[in-house]
Amino acid sequence: AEVGPHDAVMWRVHPSSECGTPARIGVITTITTNRRQRDIEGYTRCLAAPGSVEPCTGTTAESWTVTREGELRSSDGQCLAVVNGRPVLETCRAESAQIWHYTLKGNLVNNGSLDCLTAAGPESQPQRLEMQVCGHNLATQIWSLPN
Repeated sequence: AEVGPHDAVMWRVHPSSECGTPARIGVITTITTNRRQRDIEGYTRCLAAPGSVEPCTGTTAESWTVTREGELRSSDGQCLAVVNGRPVLETCRAESAQIWHYTLKGNLVNNGSLDCLTAAGPESQPQRLEMQVCGHNLATQIWSLPN
């Protein structure tokens, strides 16, 4: 079919059922506590694979894959899990301690503990990760996942 210079063409794509849901890959950021959630420049701290929150630098340690099952996989293939009440990186086994769900409020809630991933400590240095009871709009518990 010929398409003229100002004609519109519509393509209809029907992916097969084998395609599945794509994985989301990128950085997981949190807002700084001295900013409002809607301020884009406030999203300056990234979840890093050693298990801390640091200023975003674009390294592979800041790259995460959010699987359709709810795993948070680091760039080296380890999963963020909760063991003895603490967030750790470990070999992925698809168990509830390694499964997370993202709430409409921006919380990352662990399916095993039902607590929220929390950035703890002063922002002037790498913040450690903790699991805490989910609070109401706490900046230290609000995360932005990759699209």
